Amino acid sequence: MEIKKEDFSTTQGFVALYDILGYSQLVEENDLLKVVAVHEKMKEMMKNNTEGYVYRLGKPIITVYNYADTFLIYTNEMSDTGFKALLVGCHFMFIAAIKYGLPIRGATACGEFYISENLITGKPIIEAYKKERKQDWIGCWITKECLDKITEDARTKFINERKIVKYPIPFKEGKVEEVYAFNWLDNIFIQGNSINQNYLETKSFLQKKNSHSWREERKHKNTKEFIHFVLNLNH
Repeated sequence: MEIKKEDFSTTQGFVALYDILGYSQLVEENDLLKVVAVHEKMKEMMKNNTEGYVYRLGKPIITVYNYADTFLIYTNEMSDTGFKALLVGCHFMFIAAIKYGLPIRGATACGEFYISENLITGKPIIEAYKKERKQDWIGCWITKECLDKITEDARTKFINERKIVKYPIPFKEGKVEEVYAFNWLDNIFIQGNSINQNYLETKSFLQKKNSHSWREERKHKNTKEFIHFVLNLNH
């Protein structure tokens, strides 16, 4: 059978790929129904928050796909609006992760990809997966490739509003360099909000478990350093 590109509809857009860290351990150490309930509630929360956020041309600009421990947020256009929608999706992702105490790590990419009911594939998804795996913390890497696809005015606005911040993201290997990170603390640590660093460390994804390992300790330490950095930006 001859395969013709015109037989398939691809998308040019932004993607953010997130993994739930320690998912196999979560499944092994907890009652299955509890794991399923938390997972389904997180999916439902993401769906409700993102559905209908921005509509253009009669369809949602942002979509969330989930399989096992992976969440993929993608947009149907590569524009300033598309990038803003992606950041909103990332924000909702961390809100859900904090609520259900699930440590997550993500990275972004952009380009052409194919989405259907049974298949999601494309170079941006592979790139986001590889960059997600490089990091050693709870957080999200906003890649230069994505920032290069939006206007300078939009880029400056997101930086000035601290939706993204320049930071030496802890990588598992390679040289130390400052790149852009998603500021998931934005609008979370606010006056009167019950979610603060103590909440994260006692009731959410920075909470130490009985099976706490050195690998988890490093991730937690790196994440706490980022929290400290962000909280001190205004001082």
